[in-house]
Amino acid sequence: MVVQYLNKDTYITREKLSQILGVCDRTVRHMVEEARNEGHLIVSSDATSERGYKIASTGHEIKTLRRLYESRIAKQMKTYANMFSPYETKVFVDKAIDKIKEEQLNKLNQVLKDKQCTSCDQCKEFNGVCVYDI
Repeated sequence: MVVQYLNKDTYITREKLSQILGVCDRTVRHMVEEARNEGHLIVSSDATSERGYKIASTGHEIKTLRRLYESRIAKQMKTYANMFSPYETKVFVDKAIDKIKEEQLNKLNQVLKDKQCTSCDQCKEFNGVCVYDI
């Protein structure tokens, strides 16, 4: 729902989105995070010098967004590793990676279920979905 008010050229503030949508600030944040979880590349003032949200449209914006999330993940993993044993940390990381791999493969299969390819070994690993057509 929030994505329809975002574009690639101009930022819109959380306050403005709150007014447009008729919801509180916190709800707008949750809506933006939900849209990101759906795969929308939304840049925020955390990742740029601008104020507000917009859809990432340049390689630089996407790279900045990726670095921001990688930094947050690394910080959280460092905290986790400091609180728990190395074995517990490894088990946690392995489970998280397995879950992400499964979710990504399911997403790939769902999005591209109509594209079938059996001509190359690479695609056979993805249940006939041609990885070169993505």
